[in-house]
Formats: sequence, C-alpha cells, structure tokens
Amino acid sequence: MNTNLFTSNFIKVCLANLFLFFSLYTLLPVTFFEISPTLQEYGYKGWLPLGIFVVGLLVGGPFHNYLIEHFNRKKVCSLAYIGVLVPSVIFLVTNQSVTIFIGLAILGIAFGIATAANVTIAIDVTSPRRRSRGNVIYAWAGRLGMVLAIPSSIYLLLTYSKDWALYASIGAIFLAWVMTKLTHHPFRAPTESSTLSWDRFMLPKSWKLLLMMVLVAYMVGSLLPLFFLDAHDYITDITTDKLGFILIPFLVFFGSALLSTAEVHSLLSNKLMNYLLLRTPVVIIGAYFLVVYHHHLSAWSILICIGLIASFLSAIWRVVSPHRKYYEYNKWSLESQYRIEVISPILTGLFCILLANTLVGDLQLRGYPIFFLSAQLFIFGIARVSSPLFLLLVLSAKHCERGTANTTHHLGWEIGLSLGVVISIAFKFSINNTIVVGMSILAVIFIIYVFIYFRLHALAKHKHSFKH
Repeated sequence: MNTNLFTSNFIKVCLANLFLFFSLYTLLPVTFFEISPTLQEYGYKGWLPLGIFVVGLLVGGPFHNYLIEHFNRKKVCSLAYIGVLVPSVIFLVTNQSVTIFIGLAILGIAFGIATAANVTIAIDVTSPRRRSRGNVIYAWAGRLGMVLAIPSSIYLLLTYSKDWALYASIGAIFLAWVMTKLTHHPFRAPTESSTLSWDRFMLPKSWKLLLMMVLVAYMVGSLLPLFFLDAHDYITDITTDKLGFILIPFLVFFGSALLSTAEVHSLLSNKLMNYLLLRTPVVIIGAYFLVVYHHHLSAWSILICIGLIASFLSAIWRVVSPHRKYYEYNKWSLESQYRIEVISPILTGLFCILLANTLVGDLQLRGYPIFFLSAQLFIFGIARVSSPLFLLLVLSAKHCERGTANTTHHLGWEIGLSLGVVISIAFKFSINNTIVVGMSILAVIFIIYVFIYFRLHALAKHKHSFKH
C-alpha cells in the first residue's frame, strides 16, 4: 500500500464525506423552517420531523458493524447515499405527512450507515502508519461541509425557495456517490460479527466526551431558529453580501480549528513563544469588544471579555514558569500523558460561545454588523472546542476503534444539533430563554471540562512518576 497519506483514493473519500455533510446540512434547515411549519398546519408538533431523524440515527446505529462486515463496503455506502437522497425528493414532490415522516426516518438510518461505511473505507485506503492522521483530516472534511452548507441553505431559502436548497442537497449527495464509486477499495472478505453491536456506532467508555459534544452541538441548534428569524430582518444585507455570508464562516471555522490544533502541538513541542502567539486571537477578541462596544455591553459580556484577556495572561505565566519537557513526541500518535495539553483551547472556546450568546441577546447591539460578528464569534468558539474534543476521542480509542471514534463524533453533533432546534421550537424559546438555558449548559460543560482536566492531570502525574 502507498504510504503517502494524500493518495487519490483518500482525497476522494474525504470529498465524499464533505459532500455527504453538505447534503445533510443543506436539507436540515429546509426541514426546520419549511417542512415543520407545513406539518404544524396538519396538527403535528413542529419538533416531530427532527425527532424522527434522531430516532432513525439511533435505531440504525447498532446494525452498522454487521452491514459493513458482511457486505461490500462501497455498495453499502452507495446504497446509503440513495437513502440520504430520498427525503429531498419527497419534499420536492409531496406535502403528505406520513410520506415525509418515512423519508426522515430513512434519512436518519441512511446517514448513520453512510458515515460509518465511508469512514471505514477511508481507513481501508490509508496506510496503517497514517491512519490516526487520516482519521482527523477525514473528520474535518465533514465538519467543513457542514459549515459551508448551513449558510448556503439559509441564503437559498431566503433569496429563492426551498426547491433551490433541495436541488443543492441532491447535487451534493450525487457528487458524494460519484466520489465513492471512483474510489478503489481493496477487497475484504466477509467476517463473522453479531447482528447488534456498539462497534462503528458509539464508544460507551467515552460517554463524557460524547456528552460534551452533544451539549456544544445543542448550543448551535438552539440558536439556529433565532438566527434564521434574525436573518429574515437582514435579507437585503445577506443578498448583497452572499459571498461573505457563506465563505467567511467557512474560513473562520477552518482557521479556528487549525489554530487550536497548532496551539496544542506548539505546547507539546516546547515551542512556547509559538504557543503564546497562537493565543493572541483570543485576547484580540476580548479587547476588541471591550474597546469598540464598551458603552453597549452588558455586565456579563464585559466579564467574559475580561476572562478572555485573563486567559492570555495565564498563557504568559505558563510560558515564563517552569515547563515540563516532552520527548519523542509524535503529533499524530499522542500518548495518554499528553492528553492534559490537548484540552487547553477548550476553556477559551467556551468563553467565545458564551460571549456570542450574550451579544445576540443585547438589544442595544441590534443590526447586521453585530449579528454577523456574533455568528463568526460563535463559529470560532465551536471550532475551538470541538477540535480538541475530537482529538481526545481519537486518543481514547484503541487501534481498532478509530472508525467508531469518528462515528461517535458525528453522532454527538447530529443529536445535539437536532435536540437544540427541537427544544427551541417546542418550547418557543425567546432570546432570553435561549441565553439562560445556554449559560446553564455551558456551566455543565465547564464542570465536565474541569473534571476531565483534573482527572487527566492526575493520570499524567501518575505515569510521569511511574516512568521515573
């Protein structure tokens, strides 16, 4: 097998994952804001469509391993893509409620199978020595597809109609199907496995990380209905700035993920000045809002900005104080004693998410510029939190659990995002309600973060003392 990571097959599989997520996250806003209101006219609850999608994800999950081990993986993946295509076609041709519900159930089951099969193909076409690195890159291809899809779908919904968004979703899943068909996949003989299994679905031992992912994704989902309502007020601005509305969130997310990953690697490589430099965007964010908007910020926003600046001062202290040296460090094969450093960007990411929440709820800061800035700040924080969480999932997985770690990552995001929208719509949350619930959730995330931090710190000290 070619030991180079970026082979044509690996690139095709990553593109297939990007198009798969683009297709799903172009379709979901249509479900939120077009299909749900239609169903409400027939007496159904507005949250029911997304609830059915989540049930489909969970029902199909235990069968992933059986399907992937007993049948040709490319065929399983290709058939699953057709399942992802079904609801878009249904939404185009009918408003019949039962048919829509069947389509959403198929979407949940098919999307779960597609992600599990596709990540298995990605592992199969990658050299064993490169699989940890490949797993991370493959996962971020999907996340980038998601970040491109949501603003694209909202733009198409506001500017044209739901049909245009559905055509985009159909086109993306067709491209994913083509990329998978063009991938050369080595033959794998069927193996014996139980019909129901956690394999390729979920890592039960990583439940704390999964819970954090669900809660972070919930924050995104709970703000989506409010974001869409605000976007209605700024249709002219969005239409005028369509390239920035779609492209800038993608660049912010990608840049934030790179920054947080590079920050961890600089810390572990003993490049402390690089580490400090990579932390400067955080202090710039805090200082910017304090200086430019200090007359309009709430007390909570001011406190969070001060927290972001204080986090940079703590980074300076970390640089000037005695620092543990790391030897034989491989950034793509981290050992367990390094996990404490992996979570270093999470706290500042939570601060950014919290600041975005408080800015959205501040009535003195209404207008497209602050709306746009808050959205970018939120995306910056999400990427800063989710990148280390995924790295921790990879670290907690054994050699044979890489695919399961990836699907656990996807599962947490899809469930959390859907729950956020479902609860926000079901309880008709206002901005203030969303902020109160969001801050409560962030408090829970922070408690879990602190628990993980001190737990990993104790493990690191134990392993360090054992070696000496």
